[in-house]
Amino acid sequence: MVQCQLNNALRCTCLVNNNGAFLSTLRQYVTVQQEVSLMS
Repeated sequence: MVQCQLNNALRCTCLVNNNGAFLSTLRQYVTVQQEVSLMS
């Protein structure tokens, strides 16, 4: 479920990446992925 939400967020951000939001979301995505890896 979390993965699905992240994928949706990335798709939405791709539509507005002209204002740099994509890079911000990408950093958040990587951070979350790292946290998930540590928990598993």
